[in-house]
Amino acid sequence: MIIFKLTMVAHQEKQEEIMQTLGMLIESMRREKGCRNYQVYQNIMNENWFSSYGEWDSHDELDRYLRSDKFSVLLGMKSLLSDPMQIQILTVSHSEGIEFIRALRGKAIPHISSPVQKGDIKEI
Repeated sequence: MIIFKLTMVAHQEKQEEIMQTLGMLIESMRREKGCRNYQVYQNIMNENWFSSYGEWDSHDELDRYLRSDKFSVLLGMKSLLSDPMQIQILTVSHSEGIEFIRALRGKAIPHISSPVQKGDIKEI
């Protein structure tokens, strides 16, 4: 799995414009071939700070997205930002969940289940 992270800090007067643009793009991003999940977050302590997080099946599918017009729209938002965009691409070869933590701690952890299913978390 490939993880794509993008962090942006908006000029205060451009925050609404960034929210509207991201809101228009997110559903089409999620429908991209190979996209497992795509989320956008706004920091509750600094509402000018946005982060997006995407999970992709392969580097080829992420590469196709990075060459797309949809990604060009994101890159075009740089004039709305107070700081340069931060981009990080991670290749995940292995992941573990709550079972690992339970085994490590040697006891049950109350009120935590695994894995999280789609629809369990409500986006804001």
